[in-house]
Amino acid sequence: MPNNCFGTLTNTRVTQQPSFLQKGDTVGIIALASKVNFDDLKPAITLLEKEWGLHVCLGESLQGSFHQYAATDAVRANDFQIMLDNPQIKAIFSARGGYGSARIIDRIDFARFVETPNIVTGK
Repeated sequence: MPNNCFGTLTNTRVTQQPSFLQKGDTVGIIALASKVNFDDLKPAITLLEKEWGLHVCLGESLQGSFHQYAATDAVRANDFQIMLDNPQIKAIFSARGGYGSARIIDRIDFARFVETPNIVTGK
């Protein structure tokens, strides 16, 4: 019998697919793990706004620093939770991922995401 690697998540099904992004949609950018140089993000933000026609919401973690992380675990988890829970945000981009993401995943409530998922992507 195969080992259930996903624990209780196997009993939770995402009932809908996220919709495609359209001009005028709002997206969020956060840093789930390692810190980022905010100046390096400016061209991407401009691309999303000017060429793709999206509204961009920036997380607090993008301009923070806590050791090698973008911010404390609490701030990074809060950024992610706010983006997941906001029905206006259609996609969440993580500017930086890594080990710090695993440090916060247990703090996240995915209840709303399961009902109305948004796109979550990143490096």
